[in-house]
Amino acid sequence: MIGGATRGKGGYNLWRHLRDAKKQNDATFAGASRGLVQQGITDQIKELTNIGKYASHSKPLYHVHADPAKDWTAQEWEAYWQDYEKEFSLTKQPFSEAIHVKHGREHRHRVYSLLLPSGSCLRMDNDHARREKINRLAELRTGETITPGAHNRAVIKALEAEGKTAQAQILRDAGLWDIQKPKARLKPQERAQQERTAIDKAGLARLVLAGCKKYKPELLMQKLAQFKCHICMGEKGPVVIDQSGNVHAFNRLVNLGSKASGHKRPLKMTMEQARAYFNHINLPLYSNAKKEKNHERKRTEKQNQSLSTDLPGSIRSQQHRKRNPGLAGRGGKQTLTHRPDTAVARNHRTATGSNPVRTGENFAKTISTRKLNRHINHVTSLSHIVLITPDYIREIKDKLADAKKANWYFYRRAYQNLKDQQYWLDQWNNSIDSTILLLLVELFLSLFFGGSVTIRNKPYPVSINFGFPAPISDSTWNMMSDDQQDEVLFQSYLLYRASYKNYQKLYEQQDRISVTFESFLNLHGKDILTRMISKNVDYLEDKLMDWQNRKMDAENAKILQDTNDTMAWMKQNNSEVESHENILKI
Repeated sequence: MIGGATRGKGGYNLWRHLRDAKKQNDATFAGASRGLVQQGITDQIKELTNIGKYASHSKPLYHVHADPAKDWTAQEWEAYWQDYEKEFSLTKQPFSEAIHVKHGREHRHRVYSLLLPSGSCLRMDNDHARREKINRLAELRTGETITPGAHNRAVIKALEAEGKTAQAQILRDAGLWDIQKPKARLKPQERAQQERTAIDKAGLARLVLAGCKKYKPELLMQKLAQFKCHICMGEKGPVVIDQSGNVHAFNRLVNLGSKASGHKRPLKMTMEQARAYFNHINLPLYSNAKKEKNHERKRTEKQNQSLSTDLPGSIRSQQHRKRNPGLAGRGGKQTLTHRPDTAVARNHRTATGSNPVRTGENFAKTISTRKLNRHINHVTSLSHIVLITPDYIREIKDKLADAKKANWYFYRRAYQNLKDQQYWLDQWNNSIDSTILLLLVELFLSLFFGGSVTIRNKPYPVSINFGFPAPISDSTWNMMSDDQQDEVLFQSYLLYRASYKNYQKLYEQQDRISVTFESFLNLHGKDILTRMISKNVDYLEDKLMDWQNRKMDAENAKILQDTNDTMAWMKQNNSEVESHENILKI
């Protein structure tokens, strides 16, 4: 059988490969999973990728593939994965599985999360040899042909140390102890590069080897240029840039071509020898060639962009006309400074009458940049014209002092924006656009897990509840039991629902149309809670109705119990009064 594994951080390329975006397999469907909320290959890999963001390791995911020589039964697959998880301590780790059918035979992929609750990752030392041991045992168990590996002796020694002497002896009898170590023609990264660029690396290696033997370095460069290939000086040594722009080490191409030619003693050119080969030639630097390539690509994109902009009636032409030139800085971004006569003055217009100062239509993009934008961008959709008092400024200053200890980056950006807002508060008689301050409030409340603020409109004071639930990571969510997840989800739904009602009240006061509850959730980021609430709104509404009915029943039962107690007390008192009257009559 063929098996392998690689460590990585997940992402776009991994889920495209597992869902077979290139249609290289006959069929593809999702397999088993553990510890994940999402369904389907793409969503599960996205969830694993998000889980890996909290790890201290740069490659927190482990992608395993197993391709047996014949179709296995469900029990054989289960035994294989049990051995694998036991070997690498993966029995409690979340995973997603994809099943591919190619040429009528099934092979499987699994992606495990190596993240531990402490934030560290499982160690995968010597995983190549350990994987070969699992594969050899699977071959012996299923009756497949024994496949020689690169660590045959290490596998046999490990089996003998574990007490599996019978399996170790079978491998010895098969000749694995004395067999020569096999070598792959291409590494997995090189094979993936070849598939991605459609450039035959073996053919390029033969071309470079033949040119290296026949020609001098200058003539070799000219011959390669005829095939649109160039030689540059990389960080460690000379490299060859092929037609697609990908980079190959010169000495590795020579060695690869020599091995492919079938020589008994193939060449083993080192990087130092490659540098000495081009020592008398001033090769262009690869960094400069890369910059020139990027400049050429940008020039081409700019020409295409200008062409589409000049075309009358085109969408890009219409967008170009609507663009606000006052907000377009370098790269379409602009940063506010402490000088109110520069950045802020360009983005505000003078208030007329009692109307507060308004901002440009793209003002949210101006102040919400990079990391700050991801945390507070959704609040700009809830921006409205309100009156901000100096007490409100002082309250935010107190939060700034606490935020300075929590996160210096947010403190710096928020303090800068607050200085600009104070200027306009003094200039325009306390009439000010609340967009920035709403962003600050939302930011600090999210840092300190919720709270309530009062925003006063001139005609009517309105209280907005920003008591959103604390953010929960995907890994924390997966560690909860089903009952805990259900309770947290329901309580979070109640908080978001209360905030949504206050949001609707504010929009009614301002004669504006509010968004739906699902859109309101999306405005507050797509974390695990908002995603689960959006998917289970009907279930949560039914649960809320049942909860309200139970609460009402409990209240009614309490009222009935109080009534019964009162009636019993009254009867007791009446009986005492009647007995007292009877005594008096006697």
